[in-house]
Amino acid sequence: MKFRDAITPGYIPKAMKHIPTARDDPIVLDSNYLFLRRILNHKGPLTISNILDEFRDDKNEKSVKTIYRYLGKLTDKDMITKCGKRVYENNKSDTLYGITAKFFLIGVETNPFTDSEDEDMIKIRKTLVDFISIVLQNNFEGKEIDVECFEKKIMEWYAISNSELIKNIETATEEAINKVMTAEMTADSGRFLMDVVFWLGLIIKNPTLIEEIRGCLKDIS
Repeated sequence: MKFRDAITPGYIPKAMKHIPTARDDPIVLDSNYLFLRRILNHKGPLTISNILDEFRDDKNEKSVKTIYRYLGKLTDKDMITKCGKRVYENNKSDTLYGITAKFFLIGVETNPFTDSEDEDMIKIRKTLVDFISIVLQNNFEGKEIDVECFEKKIMEWYAISNSELIKNIETATEEAINKVMTAEMTADSGRFLMDVVFWLGLIIKNPTLIEEIRGCLKDIS
């Protein structure tokens, strides 16, 4: 049956989008979500029927209910959206679904300097802050740094730098993305040592941050 696709005016996927999510989120763990995003990326907006065919061709047949569940979760994350209608010659129509970005940076919250309430993250953060504060004492005539104050400072700096990073990610051009990215990425939960190196390097070379930390020094008088 003949048809025409009526795409919603203004629907244009971004080049890149940052998606914050939990470590146990199905969109990270379940390969079916990745497959669905990839076919929409490669083939453009599709109907439920098209999506069912794609899974069937991949020898991974799914029910209509399951596909709606996948679409629902990805829509909740603003990774997929209803983007138009496929209109048939008998005037019936089906909803078209499309991706909201060509590339998703899925930022699993494993960085210890976020305001995560995860007990493991809090424990790791406090260990890192203690260690970094001890190493930095030589920059403050050996005076002890109040770790609670210092922890707040680092988290503030992280929030600012992370916000700027996300802005840059979401305004990146598709050409730039294609040059440096070949696959989707998730945050690496094993880079805590890199955090220590990063913060020490950043703080020691930045007089402004050193002065801010002086406000966290304990009064030993």
